[in-house]
Amino acid sequence: MSTRYRVYFTPFESEGTYGSEIEVSDRITLSGLNKMVKSIDASDFDIGIYYYGDLQLTGANDDGYFNEGDNRSIFNVGRNLTKARVAIDIDDTETTIFKGLINDESTRTNIKTSSIQFRVLSQDSIIRTSKVSAGLIADGTLISDALLQILNVSHITAVLGVSDANINPDLDVIIDDGDAYSNLITRDALNELLLISNSAMFIDASDNIIIKSREDDITAGFTSLYGPHDIHGRENIIDISGYNNGRHRVFTSVKVNTTERNNAVLQSVFGAKQKRIEITAITDSTKEIDIADRLLDGFSAPKIELKVKVTTELAKDLDLLDRVSVNYPFRYGLSGDFFPVLGVTELGATTETLPFIFGSISINPSVAFKIIEIAHSAKDFTTELKLRQRGTTLSDGIFNPPGNSLLGFGVLGEAILGG
Repeated sequence: MSTRYRVYFTPFESEGTYGSEIEVSDRITLSGLNKMVKSIDASDFDIGIYYYGDLQLTGANDDGYFNEGDNRSIFNVGRNLTKARVAIDIDDTETTIFKGLINDESTRTNIKTSSIQFRVLSQDSIIRTSKVSAGLIADGTLISDALLQILNVSHITAVLGVSDANINPDLDVIIDDGDAYSNLITRDALNELLLISNSAMFIDASDNIIIKSREDDITAGFTSLYGPHDIHGRENIIDISGYNNGRHRVFTSVKVNTTERNNAVLQSVFGAKQKRIEITAITDSTKEIDIADRLLDGFSAPKIELKVKVTTELAKDLDLLDRVSVNYPFRYGLSGDFFPVLGVTELGATTETLPFIFGSISINPSVAFKIIEIAHSAKDFTTELKLRQRGTTLSDGIFNPPGNSLLGFGVLGEAILGG
């Protein structure tokens, strides 16, 4: 099997116009290709942070191929806002894993080594350099309409597709004070609207902006990951790290402006930890309650989190909020000469001794995880997935396929046999 990364540039020609895509893979050094990261709610001790990582590319420029104002160069107009695409090629089948725009402010040329270093901003960077026009959002505008108005400007649509059909916030309430967004940087306005609507923004494979609930799709399938000692030998996990119970991301109280909502039951167990949000655009207390309740519902109960390293070949088609099952069993070893037999055995018996159990943790495949961060490493063709157990209560967040029975798995709360 042959595996390699390919890098493509599409030079900027003029506002809204680009030339043809050019492959520059052979001129980009592997050591100059850093991790490609995207995440949602993955920052420890906080929520509501959506992140698409930038990329550093180092290229060979001994013949002026990447220069500006040089007739040997691929850039007829300039390097700034050139589209960059990184794909992994496995046996001549490509999958794109990063898209971005060159920011020429950070481009540096090393004359001594005849190399050039590009900073490629993630696709959403075009939103960071846009501004919401004064008076664009009127009082009484739905959040979905406000999102469309903010994003549907030529500076953004020249790079990304914007359509009302793809804007479906989880909580679509009316904005009381639209002037609160006048002259804000688009990214700042967008972050607040996504937080109060309990939504997330994605950019799909066709460069379209998608806005939807931050929750995973419970009707979708899931990817199965297997650790060492799987009884069927299906190991595809390289490493597991950062396993924790998720208490660092628990908020048992949410305060929106002056309106406070609490989960009294979980607060008595995990303590009072409050998330405070100031929203000038919302003044109605009923809407503040709706906003606080949605956030409280998603983050008042601790959920298991961990990082799983797999091959990029396995992870290349995965995206944020996709569902994952992790089968990471204990390892059993013989104790003495005999393994326990089916039936009755006596503790301490010399002929029917119990086995030793090795390993600090065991993860049952019935636990349902969702992906909250993806980090592709070009140096070793691996991908690190940060996972968070799905669900909103202490007793949910498990896979329960109809007709299956689960042996050795219990949850806090109620369980119904045959449910």
